[in-house]
Amino acid sequence: YDELYLPGYYEDVDLCFQGWKRGWKGIYAPASRKAHLGAASFREKYGNAVIQKLAFRNGILFMVKNISDAGLWLQFILLLPLRLLTAWTRGHGFVYAGFWAALPRIPAALKSRKKRGSSSSITDREVLQMFETEKSKKSSIRILRGLVDTCLLNPLGRALFTVLGFLTVRLIYPL
Repeated sequence: YDELYLPGYYEDVDLCFQGWKRGWKGIYAPASRKAHLGAASFREKYGNAVIQKLAFRNGILFMVKNISDAGLWLQFILLLPLRLLTAWTRGHGFVYAGFWAALPRIPAALKSRKKRGSSSSITDREVLQMFETEKSKKSSIRILRGLVDTCLLNPLGRALFTVLGFLTVRLIYPL
């Protein structure tokens, strides 16, 4: 596991993503059963606010370390301000805490990226397509609509979107 993500979150995703990029296969054994209480001990030690901060921070670091697709980077860069703005209108300070915590670690993420090299046999998009289902497409649209609704129903968010001309309901709902 990469120490970049310590004290936790995303190190397993990072490891799997790198394997998939090298062309390794994941094997599904439907007869296997494992009970996992996600973040149970972690939540007890750190609490939800720290977990959410780490998840956002490490999501940014994962992106910097692993993603090389220019289109995915463009989406990330364009949607990051929307994510920060939405977090602000919802009062989700953990997003800002995670964002600011990620910034000083970006040089380490770039160093880790360089150290890993470019031994990929499939693209970022091919890895992501392995997990794209019709359900996930609908879920993405629902999340995007929820973000817009939250911002447009909040008076401050509505004012910001109006002033900035950032987004309109007509732009999103045809999706």
